[in-house]
Amino acid sequence: APFAISNIPNYNERKISWFFAHCNWGVSLERKQLVIGRGTRQELRPGVWRIRHNLGRDPETGKYIRSPWRNVYTTRKSEVTAALEEYKRELNEGLLDKDRNITVGEYAQKFHEMRANSGLSPLTYKEEEREIKRICELFGNIKLINLKSLTIKEIYARIREEGLYSENILHDLHMRLKQILQEAINDDLITKNPCARISIPRPEPKERDSLTEEEAARLLSILETAPLDSRIIATYIMLMTGMRKGEVLGLTWKYVNFNVPDIYVAWQYTNDKKLRSPKSKKSKRHIGLEPDTVNYLATWKTIQARLLAEMGVKQTPDTPVVCRLTDAGVVQASDCGNAIVATFSDPANFNRWFNGFCVDNGFGRYESVETAYVVKFHDGKRWQKRRMTKEEYYDLKESGVPAKYVKSETDCKNYTGLTPHILRHTHATLLIGAGTDLKTVQARLGHAQLSTTMDIYAHAIAAKDAEAAAAFNGVITHRSISEIAATLIETEQLACIPKSDEEIRQIMEEAGPRNGIEATAAVREFALAQTKDFTKRQAMEACRIKSMKWMSNALVSLQREGAIKKLGESKDARYRTLQPQKV
Repeated sequence: APFAISNIPNYNERKISWFFAHCNWGVSLERKQLVIGRGTRQELRPGVWRIRHNLGRDPETGKYIRSPWRNVYTTRKSEVTAALEEYKRELNEGLLDKDRNITVGEYAQKFHEMRANSGLSPLTYKEEEREIKRICELFGNIKLINLKSLTIKEIYARIREEGLYSENILHDLHMRLKQILQEAINDDLITKNPCARISIPRPEPKERDSLTEEEAARLLSILETAPLDSRIIATYIMLMTGMRKGEVLGLTWKYVNFNVPDIYVAWQYTNDKKLRSPKSKKSKRHIGLEPDTVNYLATWKTIQARLLAEMGVKQTPDTPVVCRLTDAGVVQASDCGNAIVATFSDPANFNRWFNGFCVDNGFGRYESVETAYVVKFHDGKRWQKRRMTKEEYYDLKESGVPAKYVKSETDCKNYTGLTPHILRHTHATLLIGAGTDLKTVQARLGHAQLSTTMDIYAHAIAAKDAEAAAAFNGVITHRSISEIAATLIETEQLACIPKSDEEIRQIMEEAGPRNGIEATAAVREFALAQTKDFTKRQAMEACRIKSMKWMSNALVSLQREGAIKKLGESKDARYRTLQPQKV
C-alpha cells in the first residue's frame, strides 16, 4: 500500500530515503522517489521533477494503470506537490479519458495527417498512407494503452501463416508501427514502445534489372544519332551519370559546369510537379562528366538557345536542361498577348514518351495494343463524338445512322521493359564491373549509406569478387612457355618429353587449365555440352582440372551467372545446366 512520508512529523527526507533504499522499498539517493498518496514524484536533477499517478487496476487485464509522466520545472517541493494535486484533478475530471481510450487506428490516422506538410515527397507520403491503412486493418480497434508485444507477435504470426503480406511489406509495416508508437511516447500517451524488442529483419534485396554492356552500348549509339530534343537529352544524362529521373528533370543550366566539368544535383522535379530538395542530404552531390558528355550537353545548350529564341524566349541559368514551352498566361492586365516561358517537363508525359521510345527501339513492349476509332455520329437529336471499335463503327454505318470517321487512337497497356530507373542501375552495375571502388559509386548515386549501395548491387560486387579471386590465382600460378621449358629440361624424370614450344603448348593443353579463369571457361563449355546432370568429379575429369580450389571457384562463378544450378547440399551433389542461351 502507498505510504505517505509527508504524514511523519519532522521527518528527515534524506535519512528516510536512505532507509527505504536499503530496505528495497525505494531508490538510491541519485534518483529520489517519494510516494505521496496515489501520486509519484521523481527528482531527475536539481530543478527538474517528473510526476505521475496510479490510476487503479484495468478491469480487462487486472494490471495497474499509471498515468503518463509529466515534467515539472521547479526547485520548490511545495510546487511539485501542487502540480501533483493539479494533475490528480485533471485525471478525476476525465480530461485524459479521451487519450486513454484512443485506439491504435485513430492515433495512426492523426500521426499521418500531422505529417502532411512536413516536407515528405508525394511518393513517400502516399506509401506511408498505404502502410497506415494496413496498420488500421490489423491493429485499428485495439486501445493504444492496451497494445502489448505479445499481441503484435501474434498478429505478425497470423500474417505469415495466412500469407497476407510479403516479408518486405511486413518489415515496412513493422517499422512504421514502431515509429507511430514512439511518437505516442513523446505525446505522453504510453510509457514504453511494445515494438522495441520485436525484430523483423530486412529481407535480402532482390537483384535489380540492368542493361548489359552490349545493350547499353546500343542504347548510347541510338541516343547519339537521334535528333536532339529534351527527352533524348534526359535519357542520355540518366545513362551517363546515374542520376534519378526527378533529378534530371529538375536540373537547370546554372548547375552544369563546363569548366570543371561536373553536374551539381540541387533539386528534383517530382510527380506532383513541384521542385523539391533531393531524396537525402547525400543526394546533393557533384557528378563528374567525361569529355563526350560535356560536348553532348554543350551542343544541346546551343540548340536549345536557338529554339527558345525562335519562340521569343531567352535562355537563362534558370532554364531547365530538360524543358518544355508553355503558355504563361497574361503577364499584365494591359497586355493582350500571352508570354511563352520554358518550364520543367511533366514526369508523367516523359514516362509515356520513354515507354514508346523503348518499344520502338527494342528495349520494351506492350502486353496489349488496341486501336479505337473516334467517330462523330447523329443520334436523332444532336451530333455526338465517341470512341468505338472498327466493327462497331461499320455496324453503326450499316444501321443508317449518320456517322463520320474522325481519327484513330491507339491504346497501349501493360508496358514491360526498360525504365528510367533501370538506367541508373545500369550505370552503377557497369561502374562496379569496370573496377570502380564502392565509395565512388555511392557518391555518384547519392546513396545516404554505403550499405545501401552494397545491398542493391551485391550481385555485381560478387561477380567482380569472383573475377578478382580468379585473376589473382592466375597471377600467382601463370608461367611463360620458356619458363616451363626450362623446368622440363632440368627435370630428369621428364627428359624424354619434347622441348619445342609447339610441343610444350600441346602438353599444356592436354594437361588442362593453368589458372582459375581458364578452369571456369573449360567447365562452362563442358556444362553446355551436357544433356544430363553431372557431378563435380565428372567435370574435373572431363576438363582435366587438378586443383579442387579451381573447380570450386568455377562452379560458384557459373552458379552466380545463372548458367548452372546445384542440386542438393551433399558432397557429391549434382549440377544442372540452366541458361545456355545467356552464356
